[in-house]
Amino acid sequence: LMKDIIPDCSDYFERPEISNSMLQSFREGGSWSYYHRYILKSIEEKYSSDALRIGSAMHNYVEYMAGGETGNASDYVVVLPDYFDGEPLNLRKKAHREMVADWKELAGDTPCVTPEEMAGVTKMVASMWSNPAAKAITVAAGPDTSEVVCINEIRGMPVKAKADLMLDDILVDYKTTRHATRESFARDAVWKYKYHRQAAHYLDVFEATQFIIIAVRNFEPYESIVYEVPS
Repeated sequence: LMKDIIPDCSDYFERPEISNSMLQSFREGGSWSYYHRYILKSIEEKYSSDALRIGSAMHNYVEYMAGGETGNASDYVVVLPDYFDGEPLNLRKKAHREMVADWKELAGDTPCVTPEEMAGVTKMVASMWSNPAAKAITVAAGPDTSEVVCINEIRGMPVKAKADLMLDDILVDYKTTRHATRESFARDAVWKYKYHRQAAHYLDVFEATQFIIIAVRNFEPYESIVYEVPS
């Protein structure tokens, strides 16, 4: 198996090759959990959180901007209505919850956010563009360089990875974080979420030379950090 770059891979998560998240599941959950989750597929993946949803929205909106704002922004992020039945959206009410559930079902894999959350997402993306180092990277992005999938073989095992942005032999990954400096991000976030293992996997799969993280703090004033994971 030789390295194969796939710019538009709609079945990435269904493909059988080994990903970084699968390796992490093996390390943290053990071989038996891995077997049930990825071989037998008897354990359904249902993990979700507000942070993950908003992070996905930020990530998708960056892609929309990178594509020169072509197409419809709702294909990337779905913004829920402010009002329902003539009154402000209130998730304590059953009818409102059912309406939101219907919207999420129609959205599928596209993240749904409230107008207030979308305002924060917009500020996070603006923060990336106000950081000269981050802007120099993101302005080079385009539809053909975003969400790029690579399939390869390492030590006889088929592997895969999906890069947020691929610029020649440089890989870029977008993150949201609570940290405001590269030092605290490296000390806490990288270690906690094992981003260094992700970087190693991606560099091996893509046969690339650099792995750069653009991390944006997920609350005011939304500073952005450009961090290269050391080789």
